[in-house]
Amino acid sequence: MIASHIISNAELGKRLRHARERLGYSQAKVGEHLGCSRTVVSRIELGKSKIDSTRLQVLADLYGHSMKGLLGPAFDYEAPGLLSTFKRLIFGRGG
Repeated sequence: MIASHIISNAELGKRLRHARERLGYSQAKVGEHLGCSRTVVSRIELGKSKIDSTRLQVLADLYGHSMKGLLGPAFDYEAPGLLSTFKRLIFGRGG
């Protein structure tokens, strides 16, 4: 089944930035997790660079969202991902 809702790179970047900031991660820390520079993370969040599905899945897992949630028409800007919140509380992981 093909998704009927397509979001722009800029909108996806906005969602990724919001999810990262809600969890207190820095772009540099996310870059380390992805194996890229802070600049690459910044360009993705600004919608200037595309993100491949593998890296998007890594970010979805890191931020506690599903890929469907990140890409869908009704992204929840108010709720941080529960999995990432749990990890931060238990393991003290953060940006």
